[in-house]
Parts: sequence; structure tokens; C-alpha cells
Amino acid sequence: MTGRDATSATEERLQLALDAGRMGTWEWDLQTGLMIWSAGLERIFGLIPGSFEGTMEAVGRLIHPDDREPVLAALTEAAAGGREPHLEFRILRPDGGLRWVERLPSGERWHAREPGAGILRRAAVALLSHLPIEWLL
Repeated sequence: MTGRDATSATEERLQLALDAGRMGTWEWDLQTGLMIWSAGLERIFGLIPGSFEGTMEAVGRLIHPDDREPVLAALTEAAAGGREPHLEFRILRPDGGLRWVERLPSGERWHAREPGAGILRRAAVALLSHLPIEWLL
């Protein structure tokens, strides 16, 4: 197996694991503010893959109003040099669906001010329930 084949196989296994776990990944460039979401994360949030706007404001619009401020504050604090937060919060999908998601930390500190270290990767969000919240009550 060549290096390229091994890399491709590893990427396929990772994608299979993310899909099976109903998880998605994102990257956040702390210098520019640009966010990139995987197609899986866009699906969790009820978006068409490729349609995420790539901003923290767009993220905020998808978070339930009662959870928005604490979630965004935790992410902002982490971006200023703190540890990645572990969060569970509600999202409002464009179709009106309400879901719980969990934001999983990697355990690393975010160092936005260090050269070359301003892009966050390997962050994951898991869909905790594919059922509408009212079905869980």
C-alpha cells in the first residue's frame, strides 16, 4: 500500500466513524474568524452541505436563544487562551427542528496569538438525539 493509499484508507475510516457516531468536525481560524464545517456537521445542524456561512454569527443563529449567550461566551473565552469547553446545548435547525448537540473538547489549549497556531482542528460536535426534543419529554 502506498502512502497515498494508506492516507485515503485512514480518511475513509475516519469518515465512517464520524458518520456512525453522528458527528461532524469544524475548523476555526482565530486570526480571520473564518469557520469551516464538515458536511456531516452541516447535516447535524440541518444545513445543506456546503451552505454554512462560515462565521460565528452564523453559528449563533443556529443555537437556541436560551443557550446562545453561554455557548458563545465559552467559545470566545477559549479563543482568548482558555481550554476548549465541553458543551451540551440545543440547536434550532432551519426546518424548525430542535435538537441537542454536544461539543467535544480535544483537551488542548487554544493559542490564538502564537504564530502558526491560530487554526483549530479536530473539534467535534455530536448529535445527541435525532428525535425532536418534544418526543423525549
